This record gives sequence, structure tokens and C-alpha cells, in this order.
Amino acid sequence: WLSLVSAMGNPSWSKEDRFSSLHSRIQNKTELDNYISQWTKNFSPRLVMLLLQKAGVAAGMVSNGEELYNNPHLRSRDGSIVSIYQPGIGLIDYKGVNLKLSATPGYANVRSPVRGEHNSYVFRELLGLSTNQVADLEESGTII
Repeated sequence: WLSLVSAMGNPSWSKEDRFSSLHSRIQNKTELDNYISQWTKNFSPRLVMLLLQKAGVAAGMVSNGEELYNNPHLRSRDGSIVSIYQPGIGLIDYKGVNLKLSATPGYANVRSPVRGEHNSYVFRELLGLSTNQVADLEESGTII
């Protein structure tokens, strides 16, 4: 609490009795959240996170996919972003494996299938259609 208050510049409201103990802060959570929200509006999420972390407050920011993709810490972790060749397009970056388990480390090295790549398997092997039936579906444009 003291670290948070310090990071926020020791606002006068933080000295009020309703915020003097953990119990009272919990009872006045809505008001406290409003004060903290007003403070955070002055900064970007990343800057709030850095200010709080520097003050010793455990803090992280909610990131969207683009922010995670460009995050230097995440990109420095082996296997977090992997480049895989995609036919007709070239190298594409994919999200790698988030967890590193010693017995089953996992991997991300399989590209997305191209359109129609698994048609033979699905229509012939799984669905049991004949070569002529699959050819009719292709000819009619039902499958590609």
C-alpha cells in the first residue's frame, strides 16, 4: 500500500481514515478503485506498469496480440515466436509454446494447412467417398 501510494505521488485522499488499513480499503474498494483509475488515466498502460514495478508494486499490463508480438521480453524467450514457411506466402511468424515442461516440452513448427490440402484425407478416408464422388464435388465447386 505504501509503495502504491508513493508511486502515485502520495495523494491526499490516501491519508483518509477509510484507506488507513487493509480492512478499511477493502470496505471502501469502489472509491479506492475510482481514485486509482483516475490516476492511471494520466499514463499509458506500459508506463503505469513500469512506475508501479519500479516502486516495488507487483504490476503487469493487459496486452493485446500486437503488443505481445512486439514485446522484447517475450520475443527474447526461445520459441515464443516461431517463423514457419507457408506455401504461396513465405515465412510467417506464429505464436510458439507458452509453457516449457521438462518431460513434454512441446513445439510449434507446423504450418497452417493450405485450402483443400486435406481434402483427400477428409473426403476419401474419413467420409469414404469414391474418387468419382470427390471429383464431382470438385467439378461442381462444392469443394476446392
